Amino acid sequence: MISIPDVAASETAERDERRSKEHTPLQRYFLCRLEHLHALRRASRTEVLLDDEDQRLIDLVMYGAWRDCVDEGVGDVASRLVGVPAPGANRTTSAA
Repeated sequence: MISIPDVAASETAERDERRSKEHTPLQRYFLCRLEHLHALRRASRTEVLLDDEDQRLIDLVMYGAWRDCVDEGVGDVASRLVGVPAPGANRTTSAA
């Protein structure tokens, strides 16, 4: 069983209060789901309790949760949450 690291209650309460003012209930649901999956992914990688196939399944489910956030208009928040570029972000490439 993978243990998900605890977050301070005050930190969680502040985050939830901020989200309740900024987002719709559906947006909050998808963001919380993504946040939970991200914590599960981090915990599973540090504790090495899952095999490669299970890790891939977590990654796929996490991608689906991220896409749900994008579809609900909170892709920028979701991207910051998991540390990936926001959808439509200007990606610069250097010429070789």
